[in-house]
Amino acid sequence: MKENTMPKKQIRLVTTNPGNEGFTLIEIMLASTILALVLLAMMSVTVQSFNMVRDTDERITAINDAQAVLNSLRAANVNASQFPGNVTTAFPAGTLDPPLDNLQNEAITIQYLDAAGNVDPTANPLFVNVSVRYSGPDGRAYDNIVLSTVLADF
Repeated sequence: MKENTMPKKQIRLVTTNPGNEGFTLIEIMLASTILALVLLAMMSVTVQSFNMVRDTDERITAINDAQAVLNSLRAANVNASQFPGNVTTAFPAGTLDPPLDNLQNEAITIQYLDAAGNVDPTANPLFVNVSVRYSGPDGRAYDNIVLSTVLADF
């Protein structure tokens, strides 16, 4: 019998090293920790953004309330012969009564000044400051909203 002289083909199986089949537990824990820190930072920024939007909305409401009072003061100045009494009678100096209740603990104060900055509700022209004080949802007091105008008889 004659032997097969053809060389035998060797079949080589490619196998992977069992140690390189996936991620290690330490790699997964490290990636999870980094992801948690990034998500925590993003959540903090989101909460701060919501607080800023709420504060801005309250500030706009306070400015709108002060502007509404100034518009009412201008509307009360219809009779030049009675100025400034017609304005100061309709809106006495001090805290607006009844108060507007658009904001928590809102108080609107009206102050009448002369040209020198002295309190004088009989001055002509009449310098008017309308200030708004209110509390935010966190209980913090806000009192830096002041709008001013000048009224005179026509």
